[in-house]
Amino acid sequence: MKEYDQKFGSWANNFGSFAEEYFINSFEQSKRDFFGEEFDDIAKNMPGYKKNYKDEYDIVLFNCKSLAIAEVKFKAHENDLPKVLK
Repeated sequence: MKEYDQKFGSWANNFGSFAEEYFINSFEQSKRDFFGEEFDDIAKNMPGYKKNYKDEYDIVLFNCKSLAIAEVKFKAHENDLPKVLK
């Protein structure tokens, strides 16, 4: 089982990386208009900064008045929502 998890876990992670790169490239090549808000800068895989809590944000978009955080999933499931919202 451990060998199976290593092989297919890596395979699944590659799909997740592909999805993240797709959206990063889309934002970098466009004007970064997201839900009607235009953003000036983008960061990827940004670490979280809450004390005693380790996390990473897939895509963070910035401008002088707003911040957008995008959690990218290759295949989202409703069970993912509590973790994303936390």
